[in-house]
Parts: sequence; structure tokens; C-alpha cells
Amino acid sequence: MKKPVVEFADFGFQYKAQKNPTLTGINLTIYEGEKVLLLGSSGSGKTTLANCINGLIPFSYPGQITGSCKVNGRETQELSVFALSMDVGTVLQDSNAQFVGLSVGEDMAFALENDGVDRETMRERVRDQAETVGLAHYLDALPFHLSGGQKQKAALGGVLGEETRIFIFDEPLASLDPKTGAAAIDLIDRITRNAGGSPRTSIIIEHRLEDVLFRPVDRIVLVDKGRIAADMRPADILQSGILPEKGIRLPLYIGALQYAGCDLAGIQAIEDIHALEPGAENRKRLKRFFGGADEMSGIDGAAQDNQPDPKRELLRVEGVGFSYETAEGGSRAALEDASFTVRRGERVAFIGKNGAGKSTMAKLITGICRPDKGAVYLGGEDYRKLTVSEIGERVGYVMQDPDQMIVKDIIKDEVELGLRLRPPGPLGAFLGRNASSRRVGAPSGGKGALSGLLRRFAPRNDGPPGAFLERNGSSRRAGAPSGGKGVFSGLLRRFATRNDRAASPCNDEAASPRSDGPPGAFLGRDVSSRRVGAPSGGKGVFSGLLRRFAPRNDGLARPHNDGVASPRNDGVACHCGRSEAIQKRDILSPEGGCQDPFMVQCAQGPTAGVPQGLPSDLITERGKRALEACELYRMRNWPISAVSYGQKKRVTVASVLAMEPEILILDEPTAGQDYRHYMEIIAFINRLNAEYGKTVIFITHDLHLAIENTDRAVVFAEGKIIADGDIFSILTDERIVEEANLKKTSLHLLAGKAGLAADDFIRRYIRHEKAHRAGTETTMTEGGTR
Repeated sequence: MKKPVVEFADFGFQYKAQKNPTLTGINLTIYEGEKVLLLGSSGSGKTTLANCINGLIPFSYPGQITGSCKVNGRETQELSVFALSMDVGTVLQDSNAQFVGLSVGEDMAFALENDGVDRETMRERVRDQAETVGLAHYLDALPFHLSGGQKQKAALGGVLGEETRIFIFDEPLASLDPKTGAAAIDLIDRITRNAGGSPRTSIIIEHRLEDVLFRPVDRIVLVDKGRIAADMRPADILQSGILPEKGIRLPLYIGALQYAGCDLAGIQAIEDIHALEPGAENRKRLKRFFGGADEMSGIDGAAQDNQPDPKRELLRVEGVGFSYETAEGGSRAALEDASFTVRRGERVAFIGKNGAGKSTMAKLITGICRPDKGAVYLGGEDYRKLTVSEIGERVGYVMQDPDQMIVKDIIKDEVELGLRLRPPGPLGAFLGRNASSRRVGAPSGGKGALSGLLRRFAPRNDGPPGAFLERNGSSRRAGAPSGGKGVFSGLLRRFATRNDRAASPCNDEAASPRSDGPPGAFLGRDVSSRRVGAPSGGKGVFSGLLRRFAPRNDGLARPHNDGVASPRNDGVACHCGRSEAIQKRDILSPEGGCQDPFMVQCAQGPTAGVPQGLPSDLITERGKRALEACELYRMRNWPISAVSYGQKKRVTVASVLAMEPEILILDEPTAGQDYRHYMEIIAFINRLNAEYGKTVIFITHDLHLAIENTDRAVVFAEGKIIADGDIFSILTDERIVEEANLKKTSLHLLAGKAGLAADDFIRRYIRHEKAHRAGTETTMTEGGTR
């Protein structure tokens, strides 16, 4: 008889700050050794349900509980988070909130050293964990310097060392390239099956149904509006028709089978495209529908409405190379001899493996970084003459990590911020604050940089201080909240490391993270070698915070009024970002005032720091359009701290869309989005492309997005561009797919099973998909439902 490990009985939960319950009438049992997928649209209650299992509810997120929730037969309300962490390990959606170590190796060792594992055994197991997730060469790297996909791997590796039997994976595929995502799903499968060991249970929260089904899933639990809408085997739920009704996207191959009129009920192994057998009759239907005369040649969606203008070149990259400095003082090449051209109206996908240089290229295009060699041209002009703010007038960039962009407290204020500061005003408003009210670098709430750093780096307060790799076995595990202890205390406990005896953080004035002097081995370093809180390279936490939160000021010339423009100074100074020569020629009037049309006078003292933005009515109008497009208007007055990671992504997309730049660069825009929100954002972006001629560059691992919404792909691998051309041809080229860590799409595999050419099959599927979508929208409009 199977042993139940998670049991919900008539369970409900209502957050303290909300009027209505998030979960209602939950009855669900998960058994030992099962792999269960929690599926549902954004806001359906999936993450809340998972947080009830791992104890974050009610211990970190207070609220009212009704009914019963048991883990291994014990009521969660009667346990502590620490006790539950012995049974449940969680890989968070936001990897930054998970790290507790100063290096990847230390982070992976955290649970092991808290369990009292001896050092040699611990080192061996950490090496095995790193090898398993593909980070064997990154054990000494700072986690926050990894790419988004590498962070996901490091977080996954961190829970592998725990002896827990229940694992929760919150959107583990959000930042992984296709091949690495498949490897992650395979790894989760092996963790669960654990042949020869004790059975483990895995609970996966994910929007990407097709990718999760790369390996068998025992059950799919569909959550809708806080209730369990379905609890079925994968084959049954795919054939039931309930998923589209609840806003869940079916796998692409299921859509192709439906277009061809195939009988889904008669298909064997329909939940597994690799094992799927369509049968003779369905194979005929596929050939008849996708292999006949191309009657849809005139239908090509937005691409037909707005063809790229071959005469207007917006962006040209020629022979660009770029290297990052390493902690050892050397350099690491991120891009080599990269060249491509983007024309007005194009929709281009940057695809390739994690760490291949896609995001680095975006930073180079936007001027956040500047090439070591080669050149970048915007509209035929060498952009070395332009400042970051001037480039920002032409190029909008939505970063992969929303926390690197968000600087305001309220959603509406964040979306309108760029319109009010265009380009950024004086340094007092360096991060969008009024000069008189906020410190430079303060991420939110009027608090200084240290407060923001604590909120980012110390989400949990687990375990006593002591040697980081020498803590005793009673220390708390990762993920255990503080239970009322201060955040700064948590930071000390978390970041105080080996030989931390030279100075007591409580009694040594030099131990303040704002101090420039060494406080002793505060972070486990020799007192002569590192500053307090320095994450890398000997720089202090404040410098690190500026690098994270103020990318617009990387590599610019010294601002004028240099004496007050130091990032460590809270004074006000104009920071136009231009070189002194340009400032004198183009910006400064004979009287010394700043003549930038969006800036205030530079030399009028600390109270003159309010920038001149666009007219308020235009700001309101454009902000509203962007909020409505990203379905955030009803939440416009919500604090950003109260929304989910996926909603934060939509906030950052809206903030850039409001600026209406000519080129939009979106780094993983669909990560963390359910299908409905994905479609709304992409439809809006495609309208900008079709109706206003906006040029769009997607940096993405989502091959569905690439094949449906782009005309062309630029493929990156190992810092080089290995292909640049038609998206359909690239994704059916096995050499490119292998070298760039891509994978054959399910449409490619289905075409093979039907005996059709994959390239033509995919093209025709996309045409039918766009025609179907256009017909649906027309029907909705005519029916008055839109």
C-alpha cells in the first residue's frame, strides 16, 4: 500500500492582507515516490499550495488556515519551519533568494555542513553534485555572477545534498536553455526514482507542460482559482479538453494533431512525444493536412503585415569582442568576433546555450557595457559617441532578472518612472528617487543600500553564526525563516564565515557594512585582504549594489560636478552621462546650466533635483496603455513587494513598453508567465511591430516563442555566433541544434513520425496557428466580448 506523505483535507488559506481566501476546499493526497506536476495559470494558488507544504505558510506568510495539512502524518501548523525542512527541500523560482554561500561550492555544501558531514566527504559530495548539474568548473564562482540558467543549476545542486525525501521545484525551467532544461527534468526524474535508494517524492510547479513531459509524470494536478480543478494521469488530462478551458497551453504536437483532425483518444502514449504512436489513420490525416498544397501561403500573421525594411538599417554589430574581469585579476572572453545586422521591423531571436553571450550582447547593444574590440552602429552612427541615456532613447531593454530593474515601490510609479526621468536626472534621482528623499542606490521604501542588500541576500535567518563550513549539526537548513530575529543578525549568521573571531560584529564599530576598514575576517577572509561585505574583487557592498542596480552608469565618463557625484555621497549632482568635452559643447550653457531638454539646471543646488519629464497627461496615458497590455492596470497601486516573480516580470516589460523605443530587447520575457499572460504580452509586442514598425529582439530559450513570433534567429554558442538565418531552417539543422544546446521541437519529432519534412511541417503549423488565433480574435471582437 502506498504511503501518503502530503495530505490536504478541506484545507483553505487566506493571507492576512487579503479579503478573500487564496485556497479553498483543497483535498489532495500525494504519495511516497510520486512525481506530481502542479499546473495552473498565474495567481491560481500553485505556489501558495507549495508553501503550505514546506512551512513558509503560516510561519513566513501569516494568514488564516482552515482544515488540515499534514506532511509525513504531522500537522504542519504544529511544526516549525526547521522541522519541516528536514522533510521538504525547495528549489525556489527566484534563484537569488536561495543562495546562502559566497561561492557555488559553499552554497552546495550548506546543508551538508549543517548536518555535520566531515569535510572530505562533504567536498566529494559537492563535487558530485556540481558535476551532476554541470557546474563542476564554477565551484569557486560567486553565485550572483552566474547567468540566470547557471543560477538555476546551482540552486538545484544545493538541495541534492540534503537527505530530505520530498522535493518542491518551483518553475525549475524558467531560465534554462532547452537542452539543459531537458537535463534538469531528467535529473528530477532520477532524484525521484532513486533506484536502489529510499523513494523520494517530487512536486513540480511549472507552466511549460510540454517540457515537463520530457520524462514521465505520475499525475497532473490542475489548480484554478484556489481550488483543485482536476487530478488526472497525463494522458487523461491531455485528452479531456480541460486544459485550454483553464488557460493552459497544450503541447505543440497536440495542437498539430487537433488541426489535422486526428482522434486523440486512439493515440498510444499521447503524453510522451518520443514514444507516441499516431497510428495509420492519423498518419494519413497528418500527411493530408500538412503535406498537401500550401493553401495558406498568403497567411503569415504579423510578419506579413510588417515586412522588415531592407533599406533601413537600425543596428549593425561588426567584429565585436568583449571580456569580463575575473576575481583573480584576469579576464574571461564572453564574445568573440560577433557580427550581424538588424533592420527596421524585424523580429529576431537570440538563442543558444546558457552563458553563450546572449545577454552580454544585449548589454553591449544598450551601452551598459562597451566592446573591447569591434564596433556597434545605431542608425549608421558609431554609438561610442552616445551616452547610455541617449542609447536608451532608441533601445529599450527588459532584463532577465526583474529585481535588477525595479527601483520603485508601487507598480504604477515603476512603469511611469522612465517617462518622468527621460533620460535619468541628477544623481539624487540616480535610481528614480527625488534627490531630497532617497539615498543613492536605495532600492525601495526610503531605506539605504544596506537595507536593500539585506532584503536581497538574507531572505532567511537560519542557523547560528560560526564557521560557514564548520557549523555544528544544530544549525538551521537553507530555507528556514528567522522566527522573529532581525535581518542584520540573519546576515551576520549567514555571511559570517571561517575564523570569524578576529572581531565581533556586535562590538566592533569597524564591522559596519558601510565601513571601509576590515572588521576582521567578517566574510571568512584574512583581515588584510578584503573589505567588509565585499562580494568580490575587494570592492565593498555599496559598490556591488550599484553594479547590480545601476547598470546605466557602467563605463561612462566622469560626470561633471565630480565632487558630489561620488556614489558614496548622498549629495545631488547632475549626471548626464556625457564626457566633459561633450558636456561643454552641447549641454552646458554659458551660464553653466544643463540644457538637456529632459534635465533640470545642473548648478542650482540640492533642491533642484526634480527632472523635467514628459507632460503628466501623456505619462498617464502611456503608462495606462502599457499596464493594460500587461494586465497590470487593476494592480497599478499595489506594492511591488506583494506580487509574484512572474508579475514582476510583467512590470518590467510594461515599464519599457511605456517608453516606446524603436528597438525592444526582451531577455526571457516569457519566463514565469502562464499561457494567457504570455499571449497578451507577445500579442502587444507583435502589434507594436506590425502597426508601428518597432524592431524586436527576443533573448529566449523558449523555442515556441521563437518559431511563432520571430522571422530570424541569431544563434550563440561559446561566445560566438554560429548561425544567423531563417528560424525554421535553424531549428531543423541537427548540427546547430546540438552545438547550441537546443533540442528538436515536438513538431519536428511529430513530422518525422508522419513521414514529412520537418521544415515545411513547422512552417505550415505556424501559419495555421496564426490563422486560427486571428479568427478567434475576430470572433471575439464581433461578438462584443472584447
